[in-house]
Amino acid sequence: EAPNAMMTPLEFREALTAQLALMGNGYAQIVWQGKPYESEATSMTPLRAECMTPVRSGNDVSYHYQTDRGVHVFAKENILHLKGWGFDGTVGLSPLEYSAQTLGVTLSADKFASSAYGRNGKPVGVLTTDRILTPDQRKQLREIYGNINADDSDGTWVLEAGLGYQAITMTPDAMQMLPTRAFQLAEIARFYRVPSYLINDTEKSTSWGTGIEQQNLGFLTYTIRPYLTRWESAISSALLNRTDRRKYFIEHNVEGLLRADSAARGAFYAQMAQNGIYTRNEIRKKENLPPVDGGDDLTVQVNLTPVEDLPKATSDAGIQTQSD
Repeated sequence: EAPNAMMTPLEFREALTAQLALMGNGYAQIVWQGKPYESEATSMTPLRAECMTPVRSGNDVSYHYQTDRGVHVFAKENILHLKGWGFDGTVGLSPLEYSAQTLGVTLSADKFASSAYGRNGKPVGVLTTDRILTPDQRKQLREIYGNINADDSDGTWVLEAGLGYQAITMTPDAMQMLPTRAFQLAEIARFYRVPSYLINDTEKSTSWGTGIEQQNLGFLTYTIRPYLTRWESAISSALLNRTDRRKYFIEHNVEGLLRADSAARGAFYAQMAQNGIYTRNEIRKKENLPPVDGGDDLTVQVNLTPVEDLPKATSDAGIQTQSD
């Protein structure tokens, strides 16, 4: 119903998932009503991942949390640790650290673009002359031409006394700035396995399928499912003891994400009903429909009856065979 008094379940999951996606780890403090695992958990409150340091000692892990009043040490049973991919199983690796080079190129391209627009698109250059200037003359030239890029809106330079201008920076076209920025956008999305159509990159056609249903299925399988699996493992490890894990399991219901694939959903329900796995009312419940009378019985088809049992099956059904 609510993880704590300040957050909704969605806000709690968003906060920890954001920490996992950006820093590779998400943490929440678990408050138990009594002894851990022998009583109910009363609340879970997110903690800042950048302030947390897991410390491993043998087979045990403690969590050291830096606060304004010093370091607070949490026992393992008091922390929900949403852990990303890593080498030692103690702490997840930060995607931002491993994508730092790509992010650095992107920030450099943004900085260059901002600087270029600030100069009205004019490249940085030098003024040349065949005369030796005095310090006062150099100062005057800097005052005259130093801010001409930003101040001279018509873009016209008037050079006197044999002054010449030579550009010393490459133009955006020469640096392939626009293609570089487009590539970096796709590169960052690739770190998080986000398909191009979800970041409005429709320049290139997708190879995931011809319909949005197949694309959504691929996004669920390759992007969303790993996050859901980490949530399931973290909840099971943090909130269930060894005995409870034999009786209960944590699983996300992702059928709502597949509702757009109506043909596949109908075929799946038909198989489940015809093979005696789902009842009609269980299927109706998944479609948010009310139950019906007689819908709680499991049913199977008889068209796969062994040949030697066919006379008995047809006789029970009131059907006469040719031999009869």
